[in-house]
Amino acid sequence: MVNLRTLSIVVICLSALAVACDSQSAEKKKVKVTSLSAQKQEQVIENVSEGGIIPRFATLDELLAYKDEFLATEPEDVLNAFKQFQINHFPSPNDETTNKLDPNTDFNINLDLTARDTLDKNDPLALNIDTKDSQEDSSGPQLNTIPQINTIPDVTVIPKLDVIPDLSAIPNLSVMPDVSIAPDVNISPEQKFQFSLALSEVHLALSELDTALAQLETLPLSDLDIVQKITVLEKKAQILSQKNDFFNAVRYLTEGNKLAVTNDLSRQSILSALQLSEIYVTLSDKDKILYWQHEARDLLAAQDDLGLLIEASIMLAKQQQDIGQHLNATRTLINVVDLVAEKKYYSVEASLRLRLSENFKTAEQYVNAEQELERAYKLAVKSRNQEQQMVAIVRLIDTYAVQNKFNNAKPLLKAAKRLERFLTTVKDKRDYQLAKAQVLAGTSQYKQALNILDNLDMSDIEDEKAKQDLAIKLLDLKSNWLVLNGKKQSGIQLFKKSLDSKLAQQETSTTIKLDFLMANYKYDVAQAKEELAEVQKQLLEYKKQNDKLSQPKEDFINSLYNNKELLAVSVILLFAFVYLILRLFRPRKSKRIFLDPVSGANNHNYFIKHVKLLMQNNTPFSLIMFDIDNMRKVNDKLGFELGDKLLALVVARLDSRLGSNKFLVRLSGDKFIVIAKDFSLKQAFSLAEVLRKELNSNKFYIDNLGINLSASFGVSYCYSNKNIDAIKDDVKNALDKAKAKGGNITQAMDFC
Repeated sequence: MVNLRTLSIVVICLSALAVACDSQSAEKKKVKVTSLSAQKQEQVIENVSEGGIIPRFATLDELLAYKDEFLATEPEDVLNAFKQFQINHFPSPNDETTNKLDPNTDFNINLDLTARDTLDKNDPLALNIDTKDSQEDSSGPQLNTIPQINTIPDVTVIPKLDVIPDLSAIPNLSVMPDVSIAPDVNISPEQKFQFSLALSEVHLALSELDTALAQLETLPLSDLDIVQKITVLEKKAQILSQKNDFFNAVRYLTEGNKLAVTNDLSRQSILSALQLSEIYVTLSDKDKILYWQHEARDLLAAQDDLGLLIEASIMLAKQQQDIGQHLNATRTLINVVDLVAEKKYYSVEASLRLRLSENFKTAEQYVNAEQELERAYKLAVKSRNQEQQMVAIVRLIDTYAVQNKFNNAKPLLKAAKRLERFLTTVKDKRDYQLAKAQVLAGTSQYKQALNILDNLDMSDIEDEKAKQDLAIKLLDLKSNWLVLNGKKQSGIQLFKKSLDSKLAQQETSTTIKLDFLMANYKYDVAQAKEELAEVQKQLLEYKKQNDKLSQPKEDFINSLYNNKELLAVSVILLFAFVYLILRLFRPRKSKRIFLDPVSGANNHNYFIKHVKLLMQNNTPFSLIMFDIDNMRKVNDKLGFELGDKLLALVVARLDSRLGSNKFLVRLSGDKFIVIAKDFSLKQAFSLAEVLRKELNSNKFYIDNLGINLSASFGVSYCYSNKNIDAIKDDVKNALDKAKAKGGNITQAMDFC
C-alpha cells in the first residue's frame, strides 16, 4: 500500500511539471507586435491565468511605442505589458532573493510541508524522486528542482484518494519574472521618469484617476529637471481637472507656468497658459480666460516654430469658439492656415480647414463652412489622404443635414460608403453614423435612424462633460424622431429625460464653480492669516527696536533744541535736499511732455523744439516724412484700438534702424517724420529706402493676425532759416508726389 503523503507529493510534482511544460511551450510562441516605431519587431508572449497574452519588451522605447499605438483600443493589454515590464526591469529590493533563480535548474518550487513524516525508502516512487540541491529539515522535505520520474508508476495500484491534495501552494508561474530578460539594473533616471509618466497615462485612459495620480507622486520634483517638473505638474493638473478639482489643477498649472516663464521656455509657457485658459472656460470666468489667452498670444507673436503655432492656435481657436468669440477664432485659424498654405503642407492645411469649418458651423455661417469643407476635401485628395477625404465628406453631410438640405446630402452618403473603411478613430466613425442617421431621419426612415443612435460607440470620450453633452444631443434627436414617427408617448418620455439631464448638468456645473470659489476663499483666508501673523511678528520686532531707540532719539531732539544754530543748519540742509530732488524729477516730467502715448515715438512738440534748436545753431539737417499706405482700410477692418497697436509696432521696428542723430516723430494719425541731423539729401534718401524696405520685410502680428504694411516716403534737405511751416510743406510735397505714383516708393525734393 502506497503511503498517502508520498502519493500527494508525487501528484503535486506531476502537476507542477505539467504547468512548467505548458509555460515553456507558451514561451516558444511569438506574435508580431506592430508599433509606430518598429512594425516588424517580434515580441515573445506568455499566457496569463485569464487566457490572454502579455507582450514582452526588451527596451523601454518598444514599450512606449506599443502604448502609443494600442492605448486607445486595448488599454488593459497595455497596462499588463507595463506590469510585466516592471517585473522584469524594475525589481524591488525585497525581491532580490525571492526572484533569484537557480542557474542549474529551470525554475524553483518551494513547498512548505508541515507533516513530519519521512519518505518510505522501500517505496520505489520515493526512491526515484531526484532531490538534488534540497535538504530535509525539521519542517519536512523541501523540493528545489523539477521532479524527474525515471520509472512510470503503475497507476492501477494507487488507491482512490478521499481528499484531493491542495495545489494552491504551487506558485503561479505565469506571473514570475521572465528569465529570458535579465532585470536592467542600469535603468537611467530619465527612463524611470518616462516609464512612470507613461504608466500614469495608461491608468488615466482606464479612468483610474487616483492610481494615475499616485503613480506621478512616485516622482519627487526635487530629482527632476525643469522641463520634467513642468510636465509632471501639467499631467497632475489634467488628472485633477477630470476629478473636477479645478482649484488644485489651477495651482499646479500656475506653478508650471511660472517655472516656464522664469526659465524662458516659450513652448511650455504658451501651452500652460492655454491650459489655464481652458480651465477658466469650464468655470465661465471670462476675465481670467482673456488674461491667459492674452499671455499666450503675446508669446506666440514672437514664435517662428510652425508646429507650436499650429498646436497653440488650434487650442486658442477652440476656446474662443466655446466662449462665443467666433470672429476671433476665425482670425486665429486663418492666420496659421496662411502660414501652412505657403509651405504647401496639404494634409496639415486640410486638417486646419476642417477645424475652421466647425467654427463657421457653430456660428451658423453655413455657406462659409461648406466652402472650407470643399477646400479641405480637395487638399486631402492632393495629399492622397483618404481618411481626411472621408472626414470632409461626413462633415459636409452633417452641415447639409443641419440646414435640412437632405437632397444634397444623399449623394454624398454613397461616396462616404466607399471611403468608410479608411476611418480609424472611434470619433470619426461615430460622426459618420450620426450624419447618416440624420439623413435617414430627414428622409422619414426613422426606424433605421433610431437603430443607428442606439448603437453609437462613445467609449473613446474621456471627458465627462463631453460625454453628457453628446448623450443629451442623442436624447433630443431620439425624442424628436419618435414623435415624428408617431410614437408621441415614447418621445415625450425621452424629452423629459433630456430635460432632467440638462438640469443635472447645470447643477453639476454650478456645484463645480461653487466648489472652486469656496476653495479659493479658504485658500485666501489661510494666506491672509499667515500674512497677518507675519505682520504681527514684524510689528513686535519693530516695537522692540523702537523701545531701544526711543531714548537716544529723545536725547538727540533735546540737544537740537538746546543748540539753535545746529537746528537752523539742519533746516537749511533739508530744504536744499528737497530742492535737489525736485530738480532731479523735473527732466522726467518734461520728457513725458515730448512723447506720443500711442506709438511711443516723439510727438509734434518735440519736432518744433528740436527743429528750432537746429536752425538756431545753423546745423544742416534733412527731413524724411512718411505715412502708412491704406491705413484707413486697416482701421476699418481691425478697429482703431488694434490700429494704434500697429503704429506702436511700426515705431518699434523702425527704431532699430535709427541712431543717436536720427529722431522719429509722430506728427498725426499715421504720418511720421524723421529728423536726420548732419545728413545730406543723398544720405537721407538712402536712409528712407532702408526704412521703407524694413517695413516691407516681415508681417506685423496683432492677436495672431499677420498684416503686411507699406509706406510712401518724401525727403528734403534743410540748411537755411526758413520757418517751420515752410519746411514741413516742402517735405510734404515730396511725400504727396510719392503717393501720387502709387505709394511704397521714396521721392526727394531738391532743397528747403
